Amino acid sequence: MRTPSGAARQRSRPTSAFLAHTGQPSDVKVAIAPAHGGLPYRVRKFLHADESTGEAATAEQTVALAVTQFPADLGPATAGTADPDG
Repeated sequence: MRTPSGAARQRSRPTSAFLAHTGQPSDVKVAIAPAHGGLPYRVRKFLHADESTGEAATAEQTVALAVTQFPADLGPATAGTADPDG
């Protein structure tokens, strides 16, 4: 059995995101990549970005860090999509 390369393993890890809408497409406000392979949890501005805006050792610390990065005017997610026509 082949073991995926580091890059393939990294791509296959699910990333959680805080979204502005319940439908698709939606605006990603903050994304969290899980800790794995010796890397810490990472908070990202974009869902599939490699660049982190912060790192933390635990899930709890990561969520607290992510919340500090929410836009000031962010309210609850709204029903529908980010597409104004749809």
